[in-house]
Amino acid sequence: MATKPGEYHRNMDKQIVQSLKSLHAKFDKLLTKSSPPALIKRVKKVEDKLMALTPEVQKLIDDVTANKDGVDAALAGLAAEGTQITDLTTRVADLEAQLAAGGTIGAEDLAAIQSGLAVLEETNTKLQTAVPAGVSAKR
Repeated sequence: MATKPGEYHRNMDKQIVQSLKSLHAKFDKLLTKSSPPALIKRVKKVEDKLMALTPEVQKLIDDVTANKDGVDAALAGLAAEGTQITDLTTRVADLEAQLAAGGTIGAEDLAAIQSGLAVLEETNTKLQTAVPAGVSAKR
């Protein structure tokens, strides 16, 4: 189909104008969404969502901190118990050496061993009650 002279250019001009109007409408819409008040509103919505999560997040942080503190306390207790065992082992070894050398063991020596055992038992009891029943290192 033949077009009249100049009709092609008029049609192209109409298409270009229509495309420009469409782009202008899209640009206006984009500007409206991105205007400072619109951006502030969107940021506020995000902030509100974050604030709603804050109590949940804080509870998780508190739970993790409590678990970490419990583990740290248990490790410190085990280290103290280890030191007590080492000290008691050293005392017993010294007494064995004293006996092997022909010496005797006095009441003070036995009282020191008994005192060390009592402290060790007390520490062990505290550690056992600090760890909930059924907790195992195996997972």
